[in-house]
Amino acid sequence: MIRPWWDDDHTRPDLVADLDLVENRQGRAALWRRPRVHTQDAKLIAAEALARRRGFTPTWTSTREDDAGRVLVDLVAHQVAATAKCVDELTLKTRVELLATAGVGPLPPRPMSALLAFEVSPSAPRPVTIASGFRVVGRDVDGHDVTFETTATITAAPGRIAAIARELEGALEGVEIPALADNVIAQPFGRTSADNSAVYVGFDVPMSPGPEISIAWFAAPREGAPPPASAGGIATGVRNEPPPVLVWEILDGGEVAAAELLRDETASLTRTGLVGLRVPLRWRPSTLPLAGAVPLRWLRARMVQGRYSKPPAIVHVALNGVWATSGETVRREVLAPIARPGVAPRAFRLARTPVLSGSLELVVDEGGAQPVPWREEPDLSVWRAEDRVYRLDPLTGVVEFGDGIRGHRLPDGFRHVHARSYRVHVPGGRIAGDSITSLVGSAPFVNAATNPAPASGAVVAETRSDVLRRGPREIRSRGRAVTAEDYEVSALRATGADVRRVHAEPGYHPAAPGRPVPGVVGLLAVPADRGDGSPPIPDEQSLRAIVEHLAKAAAPAGVDVIAAAPRYVRVGVDLSFVPANSGVDIGIAVDDVIRRINRYLHPLHGGDVEEGWPFGGAIRRVALVRAVLERNDMVRAVPRLNVIVDGVRYAECGERAIERLALIWPDTHQVIPVAEEDVA
Repeated sequence: MIRPWWDDDHTRPDLVADLDLVENRQGRAALWRRPRVHTQDAKLIAAEALARRRGFTPTWTSTREDDAGRVLVDLVAHQVAATAKCVDELTLKTRVELLATAGVGPLPPRPMSALLAFEVSPSAPRPVTIASGFRVVGRDVDGHDVTFETTATITAAPGRIAAIARELEGALEGVEIPALADNVIAQPFGRTSADNSAVYVGFDVPMSPGPEISIAWFAAPREGAPPPASAGGIATGVRNEPPPVLVWEILDGGEVAAAELLRDETASLTRTGLVGLRVPLRWRPSTLPLAGAVPLRWLRARMVQGRYSKPPAIVHVALNGVWATSGETVRREVLAPIARPGVAPRAFRLARTPVLSGSLELVVDEGGAQPVPWREEPDLSVWRAEDRVYRLDPLTGVVEFGDGIRGHRLPDGFRHVHARSYRVHVPGGRIAGDSITSLVGSAPFVNAATNPAPASGAVVAETRSDVLRRGPREIRSRGRAVTAEDYEVSALRATGADVRRVHAEPGYHPAAPGRPVPGVVGLLAVPADRGDGSPPIPDEQSLRAIVEHLAKAAAPAGVDVIAAAPRYVRVGVDLSFVPANSGVDIGIAVDDVIRRINRYLHPLHGGDVEEGWPFGGAIRRVALVRAVLERNDMVRAVPRLNVIVDGVRYAECGERAIERLALIWPDTHQVIPVAEEDVA
């Protein structure tokens, strides 16, 4: 039987392309070698041409480097190398174009989000309105400025939070106000969370802060992974203890008045988020029986039902909280047409890119009294001639309209397509706490703003290889979550989630890991590698964003979608290697071996197909040795290789299984060079 080219064991590395990820007949990912049409090395091409000159030009005998013929050969060799590269990439380009025709392109970058707190001067005569889109600039760890804009309008009260107290079993005691910079943790309901407990927040403000107030609560980081998040489901037989019910009230002088809860992102103060309240306009100061107490406007949250399984702990609390996302808003822009000779334009271009998803508000002047809004859709082919829809490529800023058969035809006109507003991505690195402080927008009496906690949730644009891997699955899922793979693809689109990889497991519930639970789809999410030596663990905000997106946009009604952090198994490697020759720099060779092992075991780009270590994938000695030796001109052999799994050393063996649904995180390795004669 003649083997196909993709199964050949090629011996000329200059004619073997990079490893190409395809699917075999069983639908499983496999790694194949794809041959090149021609070498892309200009030096090899020139050497091949010079080796043939005697047969074609016997009178050309000069061997000088500056010979005119030699210079000409080098020039042609560079041109041939560039052409060969284009020819070799024809199959890849074809795949990219086919995916683009099917409406599959790179996912655009997603912004960072940060919880801000604004400070209003005590001399303000009344609470100040800070409109949505208010700009504040932060500086990332690399020194670059990043613009943030608020996502909602808030009424910011002058003053500050001056005191916190708690009531436990009828006794009232003060609580130190925590600050993130001081690493102080406060427990507003104590350690036992007894029934009828209450927490008091005292505002030092010159007038009633109403009618609405927004309080930012920053929960203390949990040890280990965050708790799972769920959405969209019905009763599954697995009990998750709900947080207790809190009633919010104000102390108006000597009286108690109800405060209306508008939103609670904190799940009864158990996680970071905003608490929005509508409070009475009359709110008189009062004094609590505490040592050194002064009159303050007191807000109370009282437990009336349930108990905390683990009492909440906070590291900071601030008045006038609001979420902000990175990016800049562009307003009132006339789109430029993309001209085609003799044809009315159907495509227009925005001036700035990349565009943040869902932010474009587009209208068309159709000759009436007011411009008509059109709606963005990912695929025009499914719409009728009367539907006013358009398709946006967020990376290039190209807006495409229908042809009158698939989507409404754009009416004729000049400068008649307008973007009321859209937001563009602003690049930036990691934003630490208290780094978003420069006010760009202006509002009366607003003195300052800051982000007590670091920003999170940023996702960079997809690379071409990412699109090639995701594209076929995206086409199969068609925006619906039916199979486990559909859930994995759809989760990558969750706004506000830092997620690079997702594994879906039907019936998996973190509270019942040993048995399948009907009506549940469990997701294990892997965020970006922070580069700090610790395994990538998603935060609570990302887990909530994933389940809320799936429950709203993809999952069937009644399915309980649960997102959780994966469990990591730490794996170290103890090996010895034989250098390729005496000229090898041992230090560089050791570093290269460690780098190869870390990459092969990495949860995001490790494994045999370089898509990330497979969940529950066994550790194979042969594969580890191959990862060290493949295309390595510094190492000749690996005579010894042992693995250390969660601190337990295992002797050399063919395969070492790990826990199902677990991932590997590379731990400390011991790499020792040995001479060939010392190998037994």
